[in-house]
Amino acid sequence: MRLREHQPAAMREGFLVDTWDEVFREMRSELARRSAPGLVRAGQILDRLGAEPADAGLLSDLRRELQDLAGDSGRYGSPALATLAQEGERTCDALLAAAEHPSAAHLDRWRALLAAIAAGLAG
Repeated sequence: MRLREHQPAAMREGFLVDTWDEVFREMRSELARRSAPGLVRAGQILDRLGAEPADAGLLSDLRRELQDLAGDSGRYGSPALATLAQEGERTCDALLAAAEHPSAAHLDRWRALLAAIAAGLAG
């Protein structure tokens, strides 16, 4: 007896592969749907931080948005996107802990991270 003869028909015909591909596509779609408002909010917070860099509340808000993006990305099977969001979150944590204000370079890096996350969700 060969192993293939004992596999369920669904496995022999590639059913499970197709099903898993569909599940991953749905997860990615759900992640994009859930993340879109957070990406918008994070971008708006960055704009406000550019005008008000001393506002620690805005920095905390940005941290929370990045934390949400990281968590959702991890839950929906996108660890690379989660890593990007975590990088931004860690920078917020460091600035908050040191009671420092974000620089233009910080804002540029966060914008680049958000752009990379958005591109990852789109592609």
